[in-house]
Amino acid sequence: MGPNEGDLWLPTGLASLPFGLPRCRRQAFSKMCSTKRALSLKVGVMRAKLVAVICVAAITLGGAASCPAADDHGPLAVVADAAVVRPACLVATAIGSAVFVVALPWAAASRSIKETAQTLVIKPAQATFTRPLGDMDALLEE
Repeated sequence: MGPNEGDLWLPTGLASLPFGLPRCRRQAFSKMCSTKRALSLKVGVMRAKLVAVICVAAITLGGAASCPAADDHGPLAVVADAAVVRPACLVATAIGSAVFVVALPWAAASRSIKETAQTLVIKPAQATFTRPLGDMDALLEE
């Protein structure tokens, strides 16, 4: 027996299950069993949570003072250095190394290999690996 226009076709094994799976109309079954609405609700909730987290972060970080810190390196400076500045310096070291390799023929022609290496590779590497944790002033010194 084939499916009718308004009926949902169920395999013969499912129609004879002991718990008595009812035959539903296509629209009612699709509304009841659809995951599309459930996924859209989850995306909406996740979007709202993400916006809330971004707003809280913006408000919290927006109130941070922009005055220079004292000589002692506070916990906020250490965390900022470890989480943001060190990875950025590591990326700068990698990019500087790649640019140095590309610029090496011109640096050799102008006899400025040491200066080019100092600027593109050594300074970012020192800022990444040898600078004391939380010491942001060492980044500005030449």
